[in-house]
Amino acid sequence: MPTAAKLAAAVLFAVLSWVVADIFARALPPEIHSRLLRPVAAAIGVLFGWRVSGRLVGRGMTEAATNGLRTVATIAFATDFVFSTYDMVMRAFKKAYDSPMQAVLDIFSIMLVYGRMMLRTDVIATMIVGGLICGLITEWISRRWR
Repeated sequence: MPTAAKLAAAVLFAVLSWVVADIFARALPPEIHSRLLRPVAAAIGVLFGWRVSGRLVGRGMTEAATNGLRTVATIAFATDFVFSTYDMVMRAFKKAYDSPMQAVLDIFSIMLVYGRMMLRTDVIATMIVGGLICGLITEWISRRWR
């Protein structure tokens, strides 16, 4: 059921995802192509903003802050998974794997590499502060427009 809070959460987390992806993309080495990082991260932000944050509104401001952090963590994990899978597929086209199982298992090692690259102060701080703000605004909107 569409609500104003779900729509607001989708938009807010899409914007936050775009900003975090932009900060992260600027720090990536030039050999890693980050052309699709921002729009894909924003699309994942829309999806999880609607499905995670928008669904859990109406439980108070403390829960809203926690909800915002949960949503940001979910978006970060999903974006890492999507791009690790993409990276694995590109490597598979270059015949880098001997078996399909080796390719699938490599997704998780690639996720660890990208995860370590995300452990930067500016990326983490933007995710935490942005997640808190987005969660609180979503809760405020759910109270304002029922």
